[in-house]
Amino acid sequence: MNTDAPAPAAAIALLRDPDTIRLRARAIQTAGHQGKLTHFRVHPLRLPSVVDYVVDTLRARYPDLNVPFHSRWRHFNVGGVDRWAALAA
Repeated sequence: MNTDAPAPAAAIALLRDPDTIRLRARAIQTAGHQGKLTHFRVHPLRLPSVVDYVVDTLRARYPDLNVPFHSRWRHFNVGGVDRWAALAA
């Protein structure tokens, strides 16, 4: 047994930590810029058009800019169907 591994609760807390999330996101971004991602490529010169697309989409769907939070949990509640309640039951 690896005694260096954090306990499950500590590992989960570490993965949820904003600093950990930022470090992982930065590592993925760096890999993308280096062409080391299997399924994605980063085209820095096209980022401004991506930003414009996202802003236009957000303003069209949420004109008051009251954008609902996003999380994996929201995937269970789509189209007014609370799938999590069904799974929990």
